[in-house]
Amino acid sequence: MTDIKPRPYRNRIPDKKFKIRKLEVGSTFYKFDGYKHHIVGFCKDGPTTIVTYKYWLKYKGYWGYNAEELYLLLNEQKHIYKLSEEEYQKLCSLNEVDVI
Repeated sequence: MTDIKPRPYRNRIPDKKFKIRKLEVGSTFYKFDGYKHHIVGFCKDGPTTIVTYKYWLKYKGYWGYNAEELYLLLNEQKHIYKLSEEEYQKLCSLNEVDVI
C-alpha cells in the first residue's frame, strides 16, 4: 500500500512578503491550510482578544467561519512567513498582544 503524503504547506501559500501591520476588520491573511482568510471581527475578553475570520470553501461552495485567540494567529504567521524575532515583536506590539 502506498503512503499518501500531503503537499507541503509552502506550495499552498503565495510567495508574497508578509506586511507587518495592525490587523483590522477586512484584513486578509493566509494560514497553513492555504486558504485566504478575511477578518470579520474582534472580541475583547479582559486581556484576551479573540479574532473571528471567514474563508471560502471552494469545493463546498460556502463560507467557513472560525475564531481563535489573536496571539495564536500571530504566532502562526510568524512560522509561515519565517519572521525574525524582531519582526514578530513589532507585529505583536502593533496588535497590542503581550508576547509570551
